[in-house]
Amino acid sequence: GTVVVDRLVDEKKKFIHAGADVGDIGVLVHPAGCPPTPGVVLSRVFPWFLQGMGKGVARHLMCYEQEDGTYMYEYERPRYAWVATETRPGLPKPDSSIIIERLEEEWTGQGLSCMTGICRTAKPIKGKPMEVADMLLSLERSLMPSLKPSIRGA
Repeated sequence: GTVVVDRLVDEKKKFIHAGADVGDIGVLVHPAGCPPTPGVVLSRVFPWFLQGMGKGVARHLMCYEQEDGTYMYEYERPRYAWVATETRPGLPKPDSSIIIERLEEEWTGQGLSCMTGICRTAKPIKGKPMEVADMLLSLERSLMPSLKPSIRGA
């Protein structure tokens, strides 16, 4: 199968500068049996936000369809976000424990597949990808400013 790419646009705060706290979510839906998209490919699907050169995404929602139509999810910052550079903004990791405690029990911070992971499902759930993306965006927005790291980078 082919990975389906979509984007949930954050209408409340555009990701147009390094200080954005939430922003658009890049949604990648992997059909049952399709392997995960490698990080190097993700950076081409949703190009890095380069200062002064357009709009990137602040989150990825990796969606893995199961044979029964349910999905496993992993919610993460873009893979480059583990380090700030002069051309890419730092995207500080939110306090994922605050996010996880407000989600259903299927969500966890354990077993994340990358350094920029926020949370993932521990077992398949019925929610459809764009519905889950909207729920996560709304949740993060509702928790601000409590999600902000206590020490912010310059």
